[in-house]
Amino acid sequence: MDRPLDAPASPGMGEAPYKDYSGWLIIVVFIMVIVGVVFFVTRGDGGLTTDAPPPGTPVTETFQGRPNWRDAGTIGSSHFVVMSQTVRDMDEFQAAGERICGKQRPCEVNFWTDPAMVPTQLPLSQLQERALVATYRVDPMRGAGTWRWDCSRFSDAEATECL
Repeated sequence: MDRPLDAPASPGMGEAPYKDYSGWLIIVVFIMVIVGVVFFVTRGDGGLTTDAPPPGTPVTETFQGRPNWRDAGTIGSSHFVVMSQTVRDMDEFQAAGERICGKQRPCEVNFWTDPAMVPTQLPLSQLQERALVATYRVDPMRGAGTWRWDCSRFSDAEATECL
């Protein structure tokens, strides 16, 4: 038997073979876009307001024309930097720390000269802590940075600033 031309194509007494959910789909996509934008702008590292290089981006920076440090990664607000072993000037460390933190609050920068000591997770091991050459921490309440130095390497550091 042939089906009459005005008969429904699907079984089920004239019901459409599918329901139209396009209105709901548009609403769900819109909500996902809004949530994504809010997350990006308000994430913990300050979103678009930081001057720091993107986390984990290997960056070789120069000071007075010499390459001297490399951003070795980031976990949360903690940045890990490998400095050239030839760097003995505290000003070079300070320039790197301030460049990395930018406007990010809180911010912590840990410096090593041995790339093998850079952690892949927190907390630092005792060996990694002993291998630190310097640390820079910016307290969000005070806004000022605090330096700690390996005083066996930096004799100009105050005794209260030693690691």
